[in-house]
Amino acid sequence: MAQLRDLPAISGAMIWARQIERQLQAYMKRLEDALGKDWELHAEGQRLRIDCNDLMKKLDTRPVIYCHLK
Repeated sequence: MAQLRDLPAISGAMIWARQIERQLQAYMKRLEDALGKDWELHAEGQRLRIDCNDLMKKLDTRPVIYCHLK
């Protein structure tokens, strides 16, 4: 997709990561709306929160930016 739109590969990866991050935040908001504000305190909610945090760490674009600036 990045080649089609004439974007550098790193830019395409960053755009993709940000889009996935926004979708994940939207899903977490839906969880809160459906299960209540304390959804993270339940056993299943804690496991979901840990999984979401792990995925957010993988989507973090800061290491990619710093790697390419050096």
